[in-house]
Amino acid sequence: MAGEDKRIDLSDFEKVKLEGEGASGAVWLARVKRDLPFAKTGQEVALKVYKSDILDEPGQRKRIAEEYETGSRLVHPNLVKIYHFDIEHDPPFTIMEWCSGQNLFEWRKCNEPDETFLLQLATQLLDALEFLHSSRRQHRDVKPTNVHVDQKGRIRLLDYGIIRSLRVSRITQDPAARFVGTYRYSAPEYIFDDQYSYAADLYSFGAVIYYMLHGREIFSNAVRTPDMIQAKKAHKIFFETRLSENGSIWAALLELAQNLLTPEVTSRVPSALASLELLGKALPDEIPLRSYFACALTRVGKESEQRTQEVTLAIREAVESNGFVMYAPGEHTHPSGAPNLSAAEVYWIDRERVASSDLLIIHADEPSFGVGQEAEIAANAGVPIVIFHSKGLNISRMLRGIAGRVMLQIEFSDVIDLQKKANAFFKENKSRLRLSRKSREREYNLRLGNRIRDARRSVGLSTKQLEDRSSVNKELIEALESRPEQQANISLINLRRLARALSMSPAELLKDQGSKDQEFEDLFRSSLATLREYALEKQLGYKTYTDLKHKGRETLRSQVYSLAARGDSVRILDLEYWKRVHKELLDS
Repeated sequence: MAGEDKRIDLSDFEKVKLEGEGASGAVWLARVKRDLPFAKTGQEVALKVYKSDILDEPGQRKRIAEEYETGSRLVHPNLVKIYHFDIEHDPPFTIMEWCSGQNLFEWRKCNEPDETFLLQLATQLLDALEFLHSSRRQHRDVKPTNVHVDQKGRIRLLDYGIIRSLRVSRITQDPAARFVGTYRYSAPEYIFDDQYSYAADLYSFGAVIYYMLHGREIFSNAVRTPDMIQAKKAHKIFFETRLSENGSIWAALLELAQNLLTPEVTSRVPSALASLELLGKALPDEIPLRSYFACALTRVGKESEQRTQEVTLAIREAVESNGFVMYAPGEHTHPSGAPNLSAAEVYWIDRERVASSDLLIIHADEPSFGVGQEAEIAANAGVPIVIFHSKGLNISRMLRGIAGRVMLQIEFSDVIDLQKKANAFFKENKSRLRLSRKSREREYNLRLGNRIRDARRSVGLSTKQLEDRSSVNKELIEALESRPEQQANISLINLRRLARALSMSPAELLKDQGSKDQEFEDLFRSSLATLREYALEKQLGYKTYTDLKHKGRETLRSQVYSLAARGDSVRILDLEYWKRVHKELLDS
């Protein structure tokens, strides 16, 4: 017993091979010498040993310990697992999951990626980033050497921002200036203005995709730091458009990379989830179907909890063997995994996950308010539902009353029976669900938050006044308005209340203005393509490019949203437009 209580230290691990060494410390492949709470004797793990003087800065140890504690609770199939850390040990060390294979930088030097691998890389990495961002975490160092690929093509994101305070390097002539991350892959607003948002992680993701497609890094000619500074300021990235000829996946990823590597933050696709949806539009038959698994998470006994785990594993096996992706909040973002999130934020994260799924899977053996809530969200957003429950169980009237959205209720007698029936369901309904994805009305993803905010301001209401007038919770209104770029799902009752309070019909709130938004986005995206063509031709600098883009945005917005605008009178901003505006800027 005494041995079991012994504190874990470096003597419990045998260093097998040095895998990498950097400014903060070294990473080893190590083998466990005795049974530990997270690993058995002989199991291979990754051991990171820090340099002792790294943590001399006041408050550094406490800050890193807090970040590691949060990070160790974040569990996702595309994030490396953190098993143990000891920030007080001398030297400090961390134990992580060992992943065989190699980092993406080395992999690309030896391999030419095919379409299947590119799609796996993009979707898995975006899913990991969306998971981190929804948990209010920023990676800040997404780059090929921090992306790991194993022999089966599974992607894992390493070093996900938890030890970001340790990586400090100077990027300007000012000795006081400090930068955390990797210069080549970091967004310009982060480097020069110290502004960091989730969009900066997406910029870095775009740079990773650029490397995979082109076989060279962005700004590959810039080797010395001064050259890199100038390259980042000019921000001229040359895309090989001929790569689109390699296939639809190459073309879709090239277009996404062009968008994400735009220096202006507001012009990028706003979130990882939106990036996945953009790929889904371009590749409706290629992007894996995404499912959300809902079950009771609280107030269940040990026996029920074990039963739920068995059911979850059986369904996951059927889901993944048929090419689906399954998100399970009990495994990934249970509230305990992100203790700094408010209840409202956790609720909103799950709303977005459900509404963006292609299928809601419900295990109905245990009653749960959460399951009923998720079913309502799915029904309102047009997401199909399948319900699994034990034979003879009477499921709740609420679940039975979700008109038109339940594809099937599947009874099972035991886990073996469940595996057989689940596998048959996913195999037989794959095509049907793909058709559902293509035909779904996207009423709940039309930037509803922007329209509510604009309509509220146009009649001079505060969010509190709108709450009083509509009886819709102020927290929900603020959540809708603050996260318009993601799935904005709202019950039909609340939608009607808001529309009535704003002197509008639900159809006006959703469709009329929504079509304008979509028209503007489509036209501006096409206009940016012609601007990039002109910028490359004239070798425009970063500031000129940005000024032109701002001017173009204003011009297009005034055209699209003008009361006199007609569908046939609004066009993309072509090369002649950019030439004329450029001349006007020069003359002024």
